[in-house]
Amino acid sequence: MGLEIVELLMAVETEFGVEIPEAEAEKLARVGALHDFIVKSLRQSSDQTPVVEAEVWSQLVRLIVAHLGTVPARIHRDAYFTAI
Repeated sequence: MGLEIVELLMAVETEFGVEIPEAEAEKLARVGALHDFIVKSLRQSSDQTPVVEAEVWSQLVRLIVAHLGTVPARIHRDAYFTAI
């Protein structure tokens, strides 16, 4: 896992208030897997606050663009982080 990906995951933890254990981080090779992990984590920690998946997606795309320097059009659920 490259430094850019580690920095992205740290930004995700800060932005969403979730913790990504190292063992879990190694499984998050695709954008969709990271999105699903965030949504699941937020739902588990939420005090009945609804989690809007589209909002999570928008925030995640913004973070990916900022940290990996890609364009939003290249970001989709099946995209691999190593391929960006």
